[in-house]
Amino acid sequence: MRTKTNIFPTNQRPECGADAPQYGRLLSLCAGDAPQVSNDVYNQRYTREKAAERSKQRGKSMIEMLGVLAIIGVLTVGSIAGYSHAMRRHLLNKQREQISYILSAVDTHRDMLDISPNSTLPDRLKPIFETFGWVPEEMIRKNNNVYIYDVFKNSIMLYIAKGTTGGAPFMGLRIDLANDNPHEQCVNLYQMIQQYHSFLWLTEVQKINENSLYTNNYYGDKYCTDSRECMRDLTPAKISELCRVCDDENRCHLYILWK
Repeated sequence: MRTKTNIFPTNQRPECGADAPQYGRLLSLCAGDAPQVSNDVYNQRYTREKAAERSKQRGKSMIEMLGVLAIIGVLTVGSIAGYSHAMRRHLLNKQREQISYILSAVDTHRDMLDISPNSTLPDRLKPIFETFGWVPEEMIRKNNNVYIYDVFKNSIMLYIAKGTTGGAPFMGLRIDLANDNPHEQCVNLYQMIQQYHSFLWLTEVQKINENSLYTNNYYGDKYCTDSRECMRDLTPAKISELCRVCDDENRCHLYILWK
């Protein structure tokens, strides 16, 4: 005959504690030789209590898991936003480095460039700048002798105007801000251009539409006067205002010129 095991010992029952009511029936049930039926009753009660306790624990575990998932979700969204911002800053910094590389080369080697009405230089200077290493390699496309391209894939023309229409000859580059928030790029580049105010002639922004609209010109140190605004005096507010002609619907040209 199989013996039933008492999984709820009598000395652990609430009725058998030191402060339990000392009724005869309860005392007899707490004895070591209590009937097996009583043990079965308490075993069932013990099993129900343990099942209820496990159910509560599972509920707590589910809530804790949902809380952890919520925290992970918030951290993930924040990480993605931070990564996107960091990547954007990286691209803008790279754009500034690329254009600064060209302007630094021009500032250092201006004596090698013949800027005169009789200059024998070609109108498009990309091959010249490429030959002398004045353009970063990543901006060059071998099958294109007119344009170079910045990190945003904006086309850039290096050229010389020899004064054939009566004006003084000059050189420069024209950046076609046509991709990925032109206004932000315009502001980004103007902040960099200010570093070269000592040798540049002027800068301006042109919006391309039915009637070409130019912003105010800002001149380098040798060319700014009381009637000509100086490039070195540009403030963040002025830069943002003049770059308003660049928006997502209409591309704009940024001119950086020197003599």
